[in-house]
Amino acid sequence: MSSVDLPIVIVGAGHAGGRCAERLRHFGWQGGIILVGDEPCLPYERPPLSKAMLVDSVEPRPSFVIDLDMLAGLNIEHIAGQVVQSIDLRNRKVRLGDNRQIGYGKLVLATGLTPRRLPMLDVLGSRVCYLHKLEQARALRGAIKPGVKLLIVGAGFIGLEVAASASKLGAEVTVIEAASRPLGRVMPARIADLITARHRAAGVRILCDQGFEEIIQTLRRISMRLHGGEMVHPDLVLVGIGGSPNDTLARSAGLMVDNGIEVDEYCRTSDPHVYAIGDAASQRNARYDRRWRLESWMNAEEMAANAASAICGQPPNEASVPYFWTDQFDHRYQIAGLLEPEADVYEQGVAGESGYLACFVVDGMMRGLFGIDAGKAFRKARNLMRNGRASREDLRAAGLVPIHEAAA
Repeated sequence: MSSVDLPIVIVGAGHAGGRCAERLRHFGWQGGIILVGDEPCLPYERPPLSKAMLVDSVEPRPSFVIDLDMLAGLNIEHIAGQVVQSIDLRNRKVRLGDNRQIGYGKLVLATGLTPRRLPMLDVLGSRVCYLHKLEQARALRGAIKPGVKLLIVGAGFIGLEVAASASKLGAEVTVIEAASRPLGRVMPARIADLITARHRAAGVRILCDQGFEEIIQTLRRISMRLHGGEMVHPDLVLVGIGGSPNDTLARSAGLMVDNGIEVDEYCRTSDPHVYAIGDAASQRNARYDRRWRLESWMNAEEMAANAASAICGQPPNEASVPYFWTDQFDHRYQIAGLLEPEADVYEQGVAGESGYLACFVVDGMMRGLFGIDAGKAFRKARNLMRNGRASREDLRAAGLVPIHEAAA
């Protein structure tokens, strides 16, 4: 069989992998497509795991990226519950956990990430949990009840989303963060404070500069001594301290890896027959002139489409503006681009309330946006950002004024 007749093999049947399989058919790929995933279920979207999956009165059906009817209609073979053990770049083959070998014409790595663990908490057994997969969300859903004392380690997006969901369900929530403030890696302090203020108003305790001095567990309860001496006694501990890209498979095969699998604008790796997408891929963004690895719903969508179009011989899309949203309590927070601390900030609305919008400008270039339930105004400003430069007049015409004027 020639390489032309060999299938496209997609390793990783999560959001990015499932979407890439679907997009390949959309862009006209007529050959075989094999989608290999380590979970026993169909590809699904992960954002609901920390929100709807926890709080809806009836457990919602997973939000599948591609379902059984689509798999059949698009003639996509789905191999579930199998781990790819190795890649043979020379002979273009992958070896599965059951020792099957599958040849490929093109290979797409959509291997995702693995939540970072805190080994010191392993002593807690089933009382410590992580949230990345469907079954983990179901287990957490069953454990969070009114009055349950939940300790969340990590005040990033996952930690705060679960904190909001658990608080709605009547749990007593404490969040501890090793850094000096929540969301420190992704947001300037003023914007992060708007989000954490909503949590504190709902009764969520957020303690920064914290870690564990001592952990004691008995059959009846957990006792943890924090830095500074405070004792906490949670019924359940959730660890949400980010994730590491699953790039070991690529590294072992000899592909270039640096905080993720390095790819170009076509999503190609250092091997022209291998592509990488989603959380595991590191790509340079020409608009922002930097290489990064993005963990977001939108990035999974865009990279899946770009890889599929490239395989089908079409040019890549223009470098995109990163976009992300997070639902917490009664607000949707939207972020586009980079919220750089040194930027000049223009805003409209009341800080922390629905309709608030902040625009981050560096040297006359719109670099980032933050909105709270901003809807139409956010979309309008996002269109300005795509155009690049924005004068003071453009911003004022969009209803945005410098932050010092808004404060006055």
